[in-house]
Amino acid sequence: MYEPNAMALPLLKAHEALDKVMDGALAGRRKLATEEDRLAALFKLYVDMAS
Repeated sequence: MYEPNAMALPLLKAHEALDKVMDGALAGRRKLATEEDRLAALFKLYVDMAS
């Protein structure tokens, strides 16, 4: 949930690297294509843990 066009290139690359790590942690082999996919996976884990 950040604006890629408004940040310095090193920060953008850091966000992209973090997205890859989080995609692997949240979805395993499944590809998370959008921010919405990432948030849905994160909230599903939260609901599962809170239940």
